[in-house]
Amino acid sequence: FGYCDRGSGVYCCRPRGNTGYTYRESAPLGVSALSPARVRNILTALQIAWQGHEYDLLARNCNHFCEAFAAQLGVGSLPAWVNRFATNADATVNAVNYASEQTQKFAEDVGNGLTNFGKGV
Repeated sequence: FGYCDRGSGVYCCRPRGNTGYTYRESAPLGVSALSPARVRNILTALQIAWQGHEYDLLARNCNHFCEAFAAQLGVGSLPAWVNRFATNADATVNAVNYASEQTQKFAEDVGNGLTNFGKGV
């Protein structure tokens, strides 16, 4: 799964074969009991659900796709370290954005209070 302007971000490649990435190690997840036809159906559904323009380095990346695919296959989960940086960075970005929004609201409330000060409002 990766970014593209339109269409699915899901594409085929051999394990460890995408030259756009550096691989640390393989993480065996087990063997799926699903038939090849069922796996193809799952991939077709994932191609629709995982559009390339929705790719986000921190919140919806190739590791998130692998987690969703593994869950559909009924195999083990990815090791926690695989997506730890993205998960923690995304949480940090969300916290900073929230703090910024709250600070702006507070500043607006203070400004409105000063504007109305002495008007009996």
